Amino acid sequence: VSVGQDAAATLPDAPSQAPGNTGAAFDPEHIIYTGSIQLNTDDFKSTLSNIEAYVNEIGGFVQDASSSLTSEAVMGKTGAEGLRMGSITLRVPAEKFQDAMKELETFGIPVSTSQNSTNIAQQYQDIQGALANLKIQEERLTVYLAKAEKIQDMLTIESELNRVRTQIDSLTTT
Repeated sequence: VSVGQDAAATLPDAPSQAPGNTGAAFDPEHIIYTGSIQLNTDDFKSTLSNIEAYVNEIGGFVQDASSSLTSEAVMGKTGAEGLRMGSITLRVPAEKFQDAMKELETFGIPVSTSQNSTNIAQQYQDIQGALANLKIQEERLTVYLAKAEKIQDMLTIESELNRVRTQIDSLTTT
């Protein structure tokens, strides 16, 4: 979210329960919404504080924030405090995304807004399938390890087991 005189507000990658775009099988839990709001305000610091308080109140958080003086302020063409602009990236609970977008527009004068959605159901299903296959491999390798008699076989199986477990960890994180 960017706040300030000539500032922008962004709510990226918040999954939503609302309908989304077409693509893989529709599953409301696998829709990611991104929103952007550009606001003008006369009181940058207060607006920024109010937005942060609101987002915390609804169970979200500020992921990234930055601010700077505008070129007019740097050149001395404005008052003592100058014109400020900033950007804030917010994360909000999926079920509160639409309400948050509407509420954030009230923190200043909206200059522009946009919303976007992505259906990640297919990617999610692909990862779930890969995880299931890797877990089957892990189980089989564990059985082979228990049956191995030669140290060389044990080391080879342990190496492969480590590779499979690393892939499982990586996909689970994804």
